[in-house]
Amino acid sequence: MPISKEDVAVMVFRRVAIGDPAKFGNDRRLLDVLRSMDGKHTLGEVSAILGLSLNETATATAQLRKLQFIELCGTRPEVLTPLDSQFLDTLNSEMALAVGPFSVVLIEDTASDLGYNPNNLPRYCIRPLIDNLASAIENPEKRTRFLDAMNKLAEQHS
Repeated sequence: MPISKEDVAVMVFRRVAIGDPAKFGNDRRLLDVLRSMDGKHTLGEVSAILGLSLNETATATAQLRKLQFIELCGTRPEVLTPLDSQFLDTLNSEMALAVGPFSVVLIEDTASDLGYNPNNLPRYCIRPLIDNLASAIENPEKRTRFLDAMNKLAEQHS
């Protein structure tokens, strides 16, 4: 039975010292994913942190498991809880203050790039959502204001 995107996103892995380092090679992506396997972060969170798609992270994880560098240590289904309307309302308001009415398009495009629509973004997408939107704000003062407001809100939703 195939594993769904949601199932993969909630899996948590940790590093183990079983694999043969000679088989690892010099794949930077694999090394980055391996370093992120701390037994705390889900694959969805690792993808967001590294800026990889969930598919890329899942592929790297499969390779690392085959090489016996990591093992599954659990799941955290709560990370799939969608962001609430308060978060999305504040996001829309803060982004509109920073870039004007174009904010709606930026939010939709950024959510789509993360593989979701804005109304069902899971909690693990908070960080890349904020960071990607902030990078679209050209005015440094408005970007700082946006980041300050959204980082405070993100802490409440983590």
